[in-house]
Amino acid sequence: MTHRLVRTTYIPLTSFSILSRQQTIAHFGTSSTQWFRRFLSPKEENQLYLGITALFREKLKEKSDSSNQSYSNIIDQVILGTQTTTTTISNIRPSQTTLKELGRLKQDIDAAGKAKDMEQLDFLWNELQQAGSQVPTTMYNRLIRSYLSCPSELGLEKAKQVVNMMETKQHRLPTTRTCTYLIQAHLKRKLPLEEVRPYVAMLQHYSLDKLKTPFDCSVMMRYYIECGNTHAIDFLWRYTMRHVDTIQPGPALYTQYVEWLLSSHAPHNVIASTAQSLIQRFGSSIPSPSTNNTTSTSGFTWTQHQISTWLNVVRLLTHSTSSPSHCLDAEKLLLCLVNVSDTTAAIFDNTDNNNNSNHKTTTSLESSSTTDLHRTKKQGIQAIQDIIRTYLEQAQDLKVLAFYYRLRESGVKEDVFGTDLTRAIGTVIGRVELQQEWNLEGSKTIADELGLAIRS
Repeated sequence: MTHRLVRTTYIPLTSFSILSRQQTIAHFGTSSTQWFRRFLSPKEENQLYLGITALFREKLKEKSDSSNQSYSNIIDQVILGTQTTTTTISNIRPSQTTLKELGRLKQDIDAAGKAKDMEQLDFLWNELQQAGSQVPTTMYNRLIRSYLSCPSELGLEKAKQVVNMMETKQHRLPTTRTCTYLIQAHLKRKLPLEEVRPYVAMLQHYSLDKLKTPFDCSVMMRYYIECGNTHAIDFLWRYTMRHVDTIQPGPALYTQYVEWLLSSHAPHNVIASTAQSLIQRFGSSIPSPSTNNTTSTSGFTWTQHQISTWLNVVRLLTHSTSSPSHCLDAEKLLLCLVNVSDTTAAIFDNTDNNNNSNHKTTTSLESSSTTDLHRTKKQGIQAIQDIIRTYLEQAQDLKVLAFYYRLRESGVKEDVFGTDLTRAIGTVIGRVELQQEWNLEGSKTIADELGLAIRS
């Protein structure tokens, strides 16, 4: 047993020398340059290092140039309005189209369109194709518009070819204006609606039906009217009113919609609501003495046709029996028409045209025939007199005086009211003076109706 406890394994002395040698000598070497010292000379090692680093820098530069060009193309598309295109190396052109050249192309396309020069437009189209993806889509829209201005059917066919080339060869998405130009062209030429529907479907396919300009809204409204799609017209109008600050509709779009309401015999409350939207859009119906009795309409010019249409709305609401408030809506609308700008003053003037040298008129009014202008003047005077007579029939003395005061403050002359109404208004003034005791409460009632400020 004692022999078993002290028994140990016998290890030869030579084994210790082998183990110690294995612990001190690494199989693969601990020096990082031992392999190069064994197989390469210092000169060869330096050449290999320089070659590897040079190759790495060259490959890195190629990748960086490609990325920079792709980002440059994206920035150009955002600035110039170009739609999304593929950014492969094959699309990168060695020459760059400058903004100056794009400006020159823009002017040349517009000039060729006005001249209806098909040959020049074909030449400019070839230039746009050579410039490639650097040309914004808006430039192609100008080319389409210029082609469509040509009276021949070839212009319409050329415009269609441009759109097809944009989609199939350049992989360029059309814009809303691309589609509305073609829709308008088909409607103007009175072509079958079946030929228009593909471009309406294109708007929906590319999610371009979120309209943002009065022109696009007007074209689509005309299309829906031609189709007889009442639901679409109402939806489009509600959409326009919700985004009125973005779309900025002018008198033309309001007039187009109300003409459809009148022709479709819409309920009077719908027409009155549209009139209220017009009043809210183009200013208060009460003139302000601090603005010389005129109200700015942000540069919009009212045509004689537009004023005549809204005067028809005034007379319709004046004689409406569906709601007592419609006569008040008619009054506000008429006052808005009187105060939209200096250019409409001639319509509410009962003097002879030859002797009227104090009022300014727009180009549209000056270019109108004398007969049409005389008819519109008659409409305006009749609308004023109808409102006063309606208030007289309803025994609304204060409303008569308030309306008369506001018209006179707006620059409407006395002879517009006529002898009979002038006498009736004088009678009303006398009656009010007798009925009121001119205490503070009575003065406030009259002042509120007239829009005056009571000084304590």
